[in-house]
Amino acid sequence: MLLEIKVFGSAEWYEDVMPTLEKLGFKIVPELNWSDPDTDGELMGFYYTYDKDEPMPFDEFTETMNEMKKIIMDGEAPYIQFAVVRDKRKKQ
Repeated sequence: MLLEIKVFGSAEWYEDVMPTLEKLGFKIVPELNWSDPDTDGELMGFYYTYDKDEPMPFDEFTETMNEMKKIIMDGEAPYIQFAVVRDKRKKQ
């Protein structure tokens, strides 16, 4: 499973949210990232694996995602969506 994040590009995303994910142990999977040409690349999709040995409690995970969502929603381009998705790199 991967953490999928769809977001409109914004300074808040790059300055606040993306580094926070890395500090929490999420590692970006660059080969799966995309941007939507119909929005001039403003709508983007990012995929992350969780790379720490210790589990992250679900409450901590949801609290952190909600904090990140607030940062984006308070910014200039208020759209962010989180989902857990199948790892498209693995054959079923």
